[in-house]
Amino acid sequence: MKRALIMVDSLFLGIAVLTIVSAIAALEMRSLIYGGIALMGTLGGIAGFFILLDSPFVALFQIAVYVGSIAVLILFTIMLVKNELNLSEEGGSKTKVCWNSSYVDTNDLIRSCNIQFRSILHNY
Repeated sequence: MKRALIMVDSLFLGIAVLTIVSAIAALEMRSLIYGGIALMGTLGGIAGFFILLDSPFVALFQIAVYVGSIAVLILFTIMLVKNELNLSEEGGSKTKVCWNSSYVDTNDLIRSCNIQFRSILHNY
């Protein structure tokens, strides 16, 4: 019994150190990509705590929703924004094309919503 308790304690300390170190790394990283990956490590460590608490459903939910969805969404957003920042820093025609395409997309969206609203109002 004493040996099993020592095993759980050492496992808890290992997961705690992993979670705290990766949380500090997520805050202190210069690169946003590495910070997002460290955030995934932090959320994975929290899932490890749930496993130690004999709650595998919550641990799998933590991994599926937070690590698998939210952190990956943050990474994709960082990658997309980073490309747009590189385009705007270069200047020139690429930036103009980007702004023109966003204007055209917004204009098309407004027109399609206007047509839908007209058809809804026409039915009443």
